[in-house]
Amino acid sequence: MEFHSKDVPKQIGSVDCGVFMLMESRIMRDLCSAVCWIRKNHSLFRGEVTEPAVLQMEAGDQREALREVLEGQSDNRNDPFMFIFNNKEDMETLLSNCVVRMGLKIHAMFT
Repeated sequence: MEFHSKDVPKQIGSVDCGVFMLMESRIMRDLCSAVCWIRKNHSLFRGEVTEPAVLQMEAGDQREALREVLEGQSDNRNDPFMFIFNNKEDMETLLSNCVVRMGLKIHAMFT
């Protein structure tokens, strides 16, 4: 699936999607693509989907979180790039569509 500029919201939380879609970081490009997919397909989910905490961070904190993940310093339990689900089937829906079909690299957890 390919995204075009009309498919990408201008803002997701405190993240300017136009900036991150152009970034070299695959992590942020894939994260923004997955958030866009979730929002377009929200009717497929039965439970709550918590978007990654990095979306609510200030720009400097986002850069630091990205640096920590890229350097392997991030604790998986507190991963600010993690999608959190309270319904296992919802998580599987995201993973099958975004990871398998779209080839995105994202983090997801069922609690």
